[in-house]
Amino acid sequence: MIFDRTLSIAGEHGLYLDHLAGQDSNRVFKRNIDVFLIAPLIGYLLGRSEDIKMSEEEKHPEKKIDLEQLNREATTIETIFQLVILLHYAKKEKTDIDTAVNRAFREPAKMRVIQRDDGEETYAKTEEHLEDVEIYLAYMRGGISYLYEHIIVGGNNFDDYIDNFADYLENYSTYIEASLNCQEEFKEMPSTIH
Repeated sequence: MIFDRTLSIAGEHGLYLDHLAGQDSNRVFKRNIDVFLIAPLIGYLLGRSEDIKMSEEEKHPEKKIDLEQLNREATTIETIFQLVILLHYAKKEKTDIDTAVNRAFREPAKMRVIQRDDGEETYAKTEEHLEDVEIYLAYMRGGISYLYEHIIVGGNNFDDYIDNFADYLENYSTYIEASLNCQEEFKEMPSTIH
């Protein structure tokens, strides 16, 4: 499992998520997790990776995705995580395919036993996996920003948002086609897999 606790999305990205999947009748997505499932892919495909943005002049909502929702979507989240991390390392300075595969598929499965303050044993992810989760979340934040900018900005009501979303989907197919041409990159990667 990639996430083992409720996920909080803070700062401007929390505000953007609130506009995309908030409680009002103008929301475009039904649930926060619906945005969470597609945002990392959009962030990766568009090369958009963002840190948490906090502004001092505005209070931004902290949006949460409950552990129960994360668990229900765990298989989908894991598949998206593996794909994003695999492609991230495949593009990174011509990393060899073994490293990309290890980071995407093997590292998340590694756990180490640690001693808690209360004496109980618990399991923790490896440092490499925690780094990869941060990479994944940075792409997720980039995807949330992109969705907000292309669906919400410039719209005044639900109909405007739907029109913006339809335009976005039409234009998005071009990005998908361009990004899926990464097969050549995998062919060029050195491999020690026999």
